[in-house]
Amino acid sequence: MAFSAAEIAAIRAELQTMTVERHRYHVYPYRTRWFVVESSDPKNRQMTRTREAAVQKARELAMESKGEVVVHRKGGHVQERFSFRDSAK
Repeated sequence: MAFSAAEIAAIRAELQTMTVERHRYHVYPYRTRWFVVESSDPKNRQMTRTREAAVQKARELAMESKGEVVVHRKGGHVQERFSFRDSAK
């Protein structure tokens, strides 16, 4: 059975998204500050004074890279997740 050009394009697109590593940004509290850390580069972190500012920064970074945001609460448990994998620029 032969595939149409559209089917081949869809398969290629799906394979490409499966092989491309997605950026994941973690937001977590530490003492009186909030940090944004990219999972692939934990030494590269940004500090903010509020949770809202940290989440906003992480969302901006994730939108640019079509990645994810994982917001942790005190103790490390996951509180929220946001995915921008299918977002158009």
